[in-house]
Amino acid sequence: MQRLNRKHKQILVGSEGAYEEQRYYAFPSMLELKRTGTRILIAYKNGEKHFREAGAPLEVVTLDAVSKDVSAVRVVDAGLDKVNQNPELMRMPDGSIHMYVDVQHGGSKERAGLRLYRSVDEGETFADEGDFPEVGGYRYGYSFDDATTPDGSMSMLVMSFAELTGGVRAVHAIRTADSGKSWTYLKNLNAEFEFDFNESTLLAYKEGFVLIARGYDRRTMAFLTDAHFNKIASAVLSDRHASIDYVGRPKLFERDGDMYLLCRNIPAGQSRGTLELYRFDPDGLKLGSNVLLDTNDNEAGDSYYPEPYFISENGRTMFNVITYAPHATGDKPDIVRLEYDWTELRGRLEENAYVDVG
Repeated sequence: MQRLNRKHKQILVGSEGAYEEQRYYAFPSMLELKRTGTRILIAYKNGEKHFREAGAPLEVVTLDAVSKDVSAVRVVDAGLDKVNQNPELMRMPDGSIHMYVDVQHGGSKERAGLRLYRSVDEGETFADEGDFPEVGGYRYGYSFDDATTPDGSMSMLVMSFAELTGGVRAVHAIRTADSGKSWTYLKNLNAEFEFDFNESTLLAYKEGFVLIARGYDRRTMAFLTDAHFNKIASAVLSDRHASIDYVGRPKLFERDGDMYLLCRNIPAGQSRGTLELYRFDPDGLKLGSNVLLDTNDNEAGDSYYPEPYFISENGRTMFNVITYAPHATGDKPDIVRLEYDWTELRGRLEENAYVDVG
């Protein structure tokens, strides 16, 4: 499939020089700020490699979505003898911003446990709130996604690890009714779904939730649940559709009444990833079409943990993706913004509609 022509690629945070001199900027998470509606907060890892370096700082910048100006870098944690991996920014119902960070011991992939940083000034400053508490007898190491429901509660997907309290490698659903002051344990989703998975996304839908999950067996699955995460239906997307195989950091979102899946995809038999946008049917748990947004020749791990936002410019709706990707083959990745015309994207999705697979 031919890649859709992007309108612009902007390096938000990057480094130059020889490979040995470059930093490894990766795993961005973004959040739209409230004050003007045009500022985007972005958190990311500033490391030396994908993982197992001696230490990696946690940093944030703010992007002005109109002027495209990027603020000075703000260091949230210096990363001394620890690696700040996979930050996840979340807006709590009380308006505060929580950033959950997958802290790993320096020089290894062993988890030290999920850590919370909290902001009450729209990301200008973050207070270190310490380790995320044990919930349901587990200590967690990785936070994936969240969904707020009309009753004001927020549900979150979190992952436990063998080296942490609870001793199980699995994804769990937990919930807060007081903006993170306390949490209630809901379910071990690996057990509920009878599917061993890690990276995943969820979206509130009807009376429950819809999830997309990446399995250790390389399958990509979709699930429909009730409000308590009891499974109602499931489908193996990677068996049903040739266009999707082994995804990375999937992200579900809605726009104008339709649902979409944005993610990295690694086709079967390949080691390189592509950035894809899929139209997703949550009732039938199937894909309707897809568009190839970006690709590169580095190994798959060097790119594409994507998150989207929209902005209107000169009467056009622009679809923007914050992600990480190398500037050139063989380079370490940068934090980048990719921009597309939303009308053109939707038109391409219509053109690429799949034959109904039932």
